[in-house]
Amino acid sequence: VLIVVLDTVRYDRFSQNNFARVPALHQFAQQGVNFSNAWANSSWSLPSQATILTGVPPYRHDADWPDLSLRPAVPTLAGFLAQNGYVAGAFSSNSAWITPEYLGRDFLRFQAYTFENHLRRTTQGRVLNRIAERLGFHSAGIGRKAPTVNAQFLRFLDAYPDRPFFGYVCHMDVNQASNYAQLHRPFWSPAATLEEILGA
Repeated sequence: VLIVVLDTVRYDRFSQNNFARVPALHQFAQQGVNFSNAWANSSWSLPSQATILTGVPPYRHDADWPDLSLRPAVPTLAGFLAQNGYVAGAFSSNSAWITPEYLGRDFLRFQAYTFENHLRRTTQGRVLNRIAERLGFHSAGIGRKAPTVNAQFLRFLDAYPDRPFFGYVCHMDVNQASNYAQLHRPFWSPAATLEEILGA
């Protein structure tokens, strides 16, 4: 069982005209089922993806403001599959919200962080982070790209060759590119235009 999330990618970006840019997805879509009337349960990543992993809306799983973490009593897809012999791994490039402390319950492995993520969370790192952001080095938009996340997932599969698997893979490349275009500029520079952000 494999779930791949392309965070911040709208369905209409994969219309017939745009599918030509990603032929592998086009081919995959032709072989599967397409849902043209599907809606996210929330306007942001954490509660939306928590719903994917639990099958219940945000007001039931609680992974939304202000609690953020999954309600302990809510079963997860990873837990159900693990009880049935599956090995469950999650691999996320959204190191702000799709992380082990919020959604990691029942996964054998949940990889989301880089060394820089850990450094920015220290007391000294938080101070340096504020200075760096003022100088145009914002943490949003920096993170692991799809090839790195995919390689981690494939190494996970190689470690359990004889087990059925549940893989949850969250890519943030589009989100990272738009955040980079918008936020990676020093305080004395003009704000990014909408065209610059969307063109990233």
